[in-house]
Amino acid sequence: MSTSITSLDQHRIRQERWRHHSAKEREALADLQLAINRYLAQASPGNINNAAFVEASLPHLEKIKQVFTTSKPRRLSQLQHTLEMTANSVDPKEKAFWEVFASLALQSRLQRGLL
Repeated sequence: MSTSITSLDQHRIRQERWRHHSAKEREALADLQLAINRYLAQASPGNINNAAFVEASLPHLEKIKQVFTTSKPRRLSQLQHTLEMTANSVDPKEKAFWEVFASLALQSRLQRGLL
């Protein structure tokens, strides 16, 4: 019971944190969350089918990729900050995935000369 309460609390905090983003950004963040959850629910260390689970998650990741390439500098900075904050507040199994996407947001900013 406590894990479901913790999960609901994390979900509420996440939604509150994402509130200041545009609808497109919130949708991309929600799809990223879905992709991470599906991957963690199905994949396991040493499982030969892990590549298939990653491939199944790719459509969900397209939205965040599109947001990274089209966002204005300030929005991209906010998105990076949100991804970093989310990484610090999620289940440890999810943390590495959120950190990867925060790094991708930073990389996108660097490539576009925004830093």
